[in-house]
Amino acid sequence: MDTPTYSLAKKLWRKIKYLINKSQHSIKNAQQFLDKLKNVTIEEDETMVSFDVSSLFTSVDLHSAKTTVAELLDSHGPPSGPLRKEDICELLSLCLTTYFEFNGEYYEQLKGAPMGSPISGFIAEIAMQKLERTVLPDINPKLWVRYVDDTFVIIKKRELQRAIQLINSVSDDIKFTMEEENNNKLAVLDVLVTRLPNGQMQTEVYRKATHTDQILSYHSNHPNCHKESCIRTLFKRIETHCNTVESKVKEEKRLYRIFQRNGYPRNFVWRSLRKCNSTNATTRNTSKTITLPYIKNISEMTARILQQHAIKVAHRPTDTLRRVLSKPKGTLNAMEKTNVIYKIQCKNCEKHINAILRDSLVGFIAYGVEMLLEHFLAGLNTDVEHYCPTADDDDDDDDDDDDDDEDDDDDDDDDDDDDDDENEDDDGDDGNDNVCDVYNSSNPEGVNLGYQTLALALKATSFPYKSDPLARLEYRANRDM
Repeated sequence: MDTPTYSLAKKLWRKIKYLINKSQHSIKNAQQFLDKLKNVTIEEDETMVSFDVSSLFTSVDLHSAKTTVAELLDSHGPPSGPLRKEDICELLSLCLTTYFEFNGEYYEQLKGAPMGSPISGFIAEIAMQKLERTVLPDINPKLWVRYVDDTFVIIKKRELQRAIQLINSVSDDIKFTMEEENNNKLAVLDVLVTRLPNGQMQTEVYRKATHTDQILSYHSNHPNCHKESCIRTLFKRIETHCNTVESKVKEEKRLYRIFQRNGYPRNFVWRSLRKCNSTNATTRNTSKTITLPYIKNISEMTARILQQHAIKVAHRPTDTLRRVLSKPKGTLNAMEKTNVIYKIQCKNCEKHINAILRDSLVGFIAYGVEMLLEHFLAGLNTDVEHYCPTADDDDDDDDDDDDDDEDDDDDDDDDDDDDDDENEDDDGDDGNDNVCDVYNSSNPEGVNLGYQTLALALKATSFPYKSDPLARLEYRANRDM
């Protein structure tokens, strides 16, 4: 999410997503799939089959995808705004160029959509729609409905083998596997479709054979609104997924057993369902939604207070099993993370601190502190412009800095005020915005440990040798021992 092109890919996707909105075969959820099944019957010589792409996102040919986007821009026209077709293609190439680290080595990804990029889903959809435009006129199925890479098809039995051979011959990268109906049943998403003798199709909720009926426990450290939402969601599937009375009764009985096994009191389930029916008619108009960590009792009280100011609170659990147990990647070195300070530039000269010691955070901090102390002999409590070397400075300017300070204090009242303000900073106030750009950060929450440690180290109270070169040399000697 913190990759250099993440924000660009997100904005670019919003600009060009209109290119895929007109597909009649693509669906976004199970509800759209059920809508397409309405009034559809299946004949004796037809069969239900599911086509699934093997590793779609890692199999997409990027060059072909970029060519397809260029063709769609020609046919649909570029989006509104100053971006031309050439600009969009160039930005798309930039977003699809990605690198990754493996065993300490960096590699460029040559095939497949970038993992986690907002543009990856768009690229996969573009590739699938291009394939559909190529093969569907020859296959001519009765129904072809696709959710990303999972496709539900009703087709003539005699055409099935030819169809799978044809769609696998279009691209060397995208290959399909096939699953036929078994005992007149076929699962698609969380829907189980059953072919009836009269040609009609019965639908109900589908669960895998390995499903353990484990849901959010009633005794878990989650707000009640999360548990109520779990109840409403599962019961809502009865109305959307089950199209017969028998399947609805069967699913309702199973849900009550599931909630009982997970510790839900029956009265809590009933109250949640009644609350769902009463809140459907009235929708609350909130101007803003904020996310806060969940702390039992305190979060509920905070939500009620903010609700009076038209602010909706979304509770976020602080600790989850996924956060504790899931560690798919190794930890990055602190100096290799994003949103950190790699360079501190002085406003009035060319002096700066570079993160040349990348492998040692402590070494970088010590190096940076030493450079600043060399550059600003009087420490952080002095105006930078009085101590930055310029082209007109003599070699002995550094030796006269302390004398210049005393003269300024005696002759200029404004300097006295400034010195007083700076002395207040020594006592703990935040100031010294004029020292270097690092103190102008607009996002202090995102600053990493290295910056925090460096900022603390630069405080004049932390260094008694701020204006004493001998004390500084003594510090160096002790450090190097």
